[in-house]
Amino acid sequence: GEIGFLKDYRRMNVAITRAKEQLFVIGDSATIGADKFYSEFLTYVEQNGQYRTVWEFE
Repeated sequence: GEIGFLKDYRRMNVAITRAKEQLFVIGDSATIGADKFYSEFLTYVEQNGQYRTVWEFE
């Protein structure tokens, strides 16, 4: 898959920096993780204990 409009990192920057209390990012980690920017974002989220999989919400 491709990340499409998310390839414009400014969009994600706006979404992340405007969050006041919580930020939820929903997507396919394999697809977005193939991109260096998002791979680093996923690593950061995982290292801070904030990564969840869909299977945790069944």
